[in-house]
Amino acid sequence: MTGMDGTPMPSFAGAMSDREAWALAHFVHSLIVNNPPPRREGTAIKVAFASTTTNSQGDSYQDASSLWLPLQSTWGRTGKPDALQVQAILTGRQLLLRLVWDDPTPNEGAPRPDGVAVQCPEDLMKPLPSLFWGDPQAPVRVWRWMAGRGGEVGRATGVGTMRRQSTPFEANGQWRQGQWSVVMKIPLPDGVQRLPMAFSVWDGGSGDEGERRMMTGWHWLVVEPR
Repeated sequence: MTGMDGTPMPSFAGAMSDREAWALAHFVHSLIVNNPPPRREGTAIKVAFASTTTNSQGDSYQDASSLWLPLQSTWGRTGKPDALQVQAILTGRQLLLRLVWDDPTPNEGAPRPDGVAVQCPEDLMKPLPSLFWGDPQAPVRVWRWMAGRGGEVGRATGVGTMRRQSTPFEANGQWRQGQWSVVMKIPLPDGVQRLPMAFSVWDGGSGDEGERRMMTGWHWLVVEPR
């Protein structure tokens, strides 16, 4: 009803009554096809501890629990990937995120590379930001990896506001047998035991770029006491 700043979506305030708006929402909901839901395990991304580990694709993650997060398209396209596997290891204050998703063909470099990103609220004391790269009242920090281009860190306050930052960021990706596996190394704020995270995946072979992407909702990274 209020629209979304920074996008072509206008406000519908005054165009219909609250009763009509809810009737429309219920009608749209009735059109949903009851397809089997994507694979999913649990609701929290549980962090495993490691005294020493490296940013690799090796055996370090065998003991880390995994969580499959359902992906939804921002443009209504269908097909893969429909889920993203997330694993997390904490070594010191460095968080290693291993992200795996199905992709039959690797697309590296321009014009439409495959990629993955994680966004977190910049201020954990505020309500959760918009999934569409935050908003002016609640900015987000974004760690993004694109095949053939490597990792970059950005800050955003809404759609089209992403600004790259010079923060060092280590990320490595490997495509093998129809899957991408990407490991990101990001700092975990001191004292944080629950960190909201949302993920985005771009499949260049499906024409994804910019705001055409697959995305998750907000999920919580949980650091349990040892």
